[in-house]
Amino acid sequence: MFDPTIYENLKVVVEGEIYDHDLNGEIMITDRQDLVNLAKMSRQYSVSFKVSDDIDTFEAAILLEAQPEDLYGEILENDPKDNGCQLTLNIHGPINDTKDTPAKIQARLEKKWAHRPQIHQEIHFTWGENSTNHYFTKISLSFDRKINEDHIGDLSEIVTLLTESLHLLNEIGKNS
Repeated sequence: MFDPTIYENLKVVVEGEIYDHDLNGEIMITDRQDLVNLAKMSRQYSVSFKVSDDIDTFEAAILLEAQPEDLYGEILENDPKDNGCQLTLNIHGPINDTKDTPAKIQARLEKKWAHRPQIHQEIHFTWGENSTNHYFTKISLSFDRKINEDHIGDLSEIVTLLTESLHLLNEIGKNS
């Protein structure tokens, strides 16, 4: 018998939170990946979702990663405070205006998340005959520390805030 790793415990909780929101009809899961890099022994779990089935809406993804040093540290029973996982939240969607909308998005997300995660935005445009004439923003919310089982209670709030952020961004997108 073996003890599950921090990564496995957190993954189960994230999955449960996401699937509860999906079953309640609050979100729609659009993708799920559970990857193991056997060469490096790293793990990565991501689940993506939307709050609307419209094609021009924002989509979010929760990304949980464990690097080899985290897994090895746990197996070798190194100092527990050095072990954990990286949690990153990604949001992407269309915007019509690149002058005011990104600043609006930044300010509203910083307020919603109480300035806790670092928020980074990238704007891009797909050029070509079949392009939609939209700009797209990719927003990453990253935390400056690893998480472990001590943070399990925060995961429910994170999923709720991420869902609320999608509603907020869809509203900003409609009004831009």
